[in-house]
Amino acid sequence: MLLGMYPPGKNNYVLEEDQKANAVPPIENFDFTPWINEMGNEALPHQTTIFPIQMNGWSYDYLLSLDNVNCAMRGEAVASIQSELDTYANQQISNKGQAYTDFFAQHGWEKTCSYVNWAYIESVDLKDATETATPLDSLYTLCQAIGKNAATTLYTKVETPTEGITSNDLRQNLQDRMLFWMEKAKMSLT
Repeated sequence: MLLGMYPPGKNNYVLEEDQKANAVPPIENFDFTPWINEMGNEALPHQTTIFPIQMNGWSYDYLLSLDNVNCAMRGEAVASIQSELDTYANQQISNKGQAYTDFFAQHGWEKTCSYVNWAYIESVDLKDATETATPLDSLYTLCQAIGKNAATTLYTKVETPTEGITSNDLRQNLQDRMLFWMEKAKMSLT
């Protein structure tokens, strides 16, 4: 099981005074006194709350990640369309002009679009010279178009031929089965 942290400022986890010295990592010969003094009775910094994240064992990992490691069939299918995705992305980028081509050439379209999407959503300004040559709004729109093509191509040429082995299809199937049995249970109670 993993532990996630959410959200700061809403902590219900407080240490008792006698727990403070015991609530430290098991590292021998390390002085945690400064940390204990700084955190006081908070179990985690800034009142961060922990919650459990359920994990499946490796034998159930097909549900978690359908990549070339866990699902060779899907990995091969994705690899087979990569050149098509690259061709479309490079064509869209070159249609925008040399400044865009230069901008994307440094890291490739996937990493660049990942960064652009993050920068746009988090309202991070690009450097002035970059913003002038390739405005963030324009980059974001371009990356959205490339991403939409990638998602559509992935669905039509990978997910459909592999007969719905995606985790989304699996979740939908599980939800349908649960609703079916819940309806059956409801009918049996009446």
